[in-house]
Amino acid sequence: MTISTSSPMTWALSPAMNVAFPVGAFVRAIEPGGRYVTGDVTAATTTSVTIAPDVTSGSGSTFSSWTIVVAGIRGAQGALGATGSTGSQGPTGLQGPTGPQGATGAKGDAGATGATGPQGLTPELRATSTAAVTIWSSTPTTWTLSPAIGVPFPVGSRIVASVVGSTRFSGGIVTASSTTSVTISPDEVSGNGTSASDWVLAIAGYRGPTGPQGATGAKGDQGIQGATGVTGGVGATGAQGPTGLQGIQGPTGSPGATGATGPTVIVGTSGKQYRLISGVLRNSGSGWAWINDAGHVPTGVTLTVSPTTNAIVINFNATASKVSSLHVTPDETLAAMGVRAGSSVGFSTATIQLFTEDQYSINDFVQYSAGAWSSFNNVFSGFSYSAGSLILTHEDMGTTYNFGASIANRGPTLAQVNALSATTTQIQFYTGAFGSLTLASTANTNMRFYLTRHGRRAVTPPADPASIVAANGNLWVTGYMEV
Repeated sequence: MTISTSSPMTWALSPAMNVAFPVGAFVRAIEPGGRYVTGDVTAATTTSVTIAPDVTSGSGSTFSSWTIVVAGIRGAQGALGATGSTGSQGPTGLQGPTGPQGATGAKGDAGATGATGPQGLTPELRATSTAAVTIWSSTPTTWTLSPAIGVPFPVGSRIVASVVGSTRFSGGIVTASSTTSVTISPDEVSGNGTSASDWVLAIAGYRGPTGPQGATGAKGDQGIQGATGVTGGVGATGAQGPTGLQGIQGPTGSPGATGATGPTVIVGTSGKQYRLISGVLRNSGSGWAWINDAGHVPTGVTLTVSPTTNAIVINFNATASKVSSLHVTPDETLAAMGVRAGSSVGFSTATIQLFTEDQYSINDFVQYSAGAWSSFNNVFSGFSYSAGSLILTHEDMGTTYNFGASIANRGPTLAQVNALSATTTQIQFYTGAFGSLTLASTANTNMRFYLTRHGRRAVTPPADPASIVAANGNLWVTGYMEV
C-alpha cells in the first residue's frame, strides 16, 4: 500500500474481522517502521476498509504490513491566551558616538498580515504488544511492549489496551511503566477472562462522574375493582350407610424371597427417609462431567450429564417423592471468573444455569449513520430523536438501586447524559465552543458516543456452559430428596 495525502486508501483485511469498522469512525493505519495514515472511514466491510487521509507520515512510501485501529478525534484549537505582563525595563547602555545622518528613504506600503495557520497535531502516545495476555476485571494486568517505546506511559494516566480486530479491551490507571512494559489497575473490561496476543495500547480519557438520579415517575391511578361473583349454594349431605360385617381372617402366607439391598438413605424427623445427591462437576475443555476418580465420587446421580446451549442437566438415579433441597456452589476458581449458578429441581432431574454477564451495567457504541441511529451490539433497542435530544430504550436497570451513566464522546458534536429512568437514557447534543454551547438541531454523522449505563439489571441471560472452561474450576452439588 502506497501512502497518499490526497486520494482515498483501501486496505484488504487479513484475517477478516467479526464486525466492520463503523463508517465515519476516525482510524489510524500504522506500519511496523512507524509511518502512519489517519482519516475518517468512508467504506468498510469485515474484509476491507477505506479511509479519506488527512494526516500522513512518509507520503509516497509503499509498505505491505499494516495495523489499523480506531483513534481519538483531534480537539478543536483552543482560545488565544491572555497577553503576559510587560517586563521591567533594563538599564540604559552607554551612548555611542553619533554617526552621520543618511538620506531619508521613501516609505514603503505596509504588507498584508498573513492568515494564522492551523494548530498542529498533539503527539499520540501509543504502543503495541504481541505477548499473550489474559484480562481480568479485578486483577492488575501487565503488557510487554514490542517494539519498545521512546517515552513510557505516565504513571497515573489512563490507557486502553484493545485487541486488534475485536471489540475486547481493558482500560484502567497506569500503576507501573517503562519503555518495554506497562501495568494497569483495570476499571473497565470487555471480554473478562479471555486471552489475546495482538494488542494496541493508547492514552484514553478518564471516566466521567456518575450523573444524578432522575426523578421518580408519577404513580398511576388504581384500577376499578371488579364485581364479586355470586356464591353457589351448599349441596345436601347424603345419609351414611350401615357398617358391614368384618370378614374372616385368611391364613398367613409363606415368607417371600429377600429383595436386593437398596441405596443408602438418611432417616430424618418423623421417620422420613432422604436420598443424598452430591458430586463435583468440571469442564476442563471436553465438556461438563462428574469427577469420578480416586479422590471424588458422585452419589445419587447417573454419570450422564446433558448440557444444552444455556444449561447443564443432571439425572438422579431414582425418582423422589418430594424435593427437600439442592445447592450448586462455584469454587474459588469459577468465582474469580465471575461465574454464578442457579438451579431448577425436579423429582428425577435438576437443570443448572450459569451466569457470567455483569449484573450492574450495560454498554455499547451508538452512532447516527446513513440516516438512522444504531447500537453496535444492539444493547439499546429504541431511538427517539428531536431537536438535539436522543432517548435510548434498553433493558430494565432497576429503580431501587443507585444507578447512573457515563459517556465518552467519539465525534466532534458534544454528547452529554441529561436524564435517566429504569428503561431509558436521554442524551443531549451541543455545538459551538465551550462557554457558548447551543443545542444541536438536525441529527448528523458527527453524533457518536460510547455509553455505559449502571444499575441493577432486572434479568441477566444465562451463559452457554460450553464457553466456561477451567482446568481446576469446580461446581459443588449437594442436595436431599425425600423418598
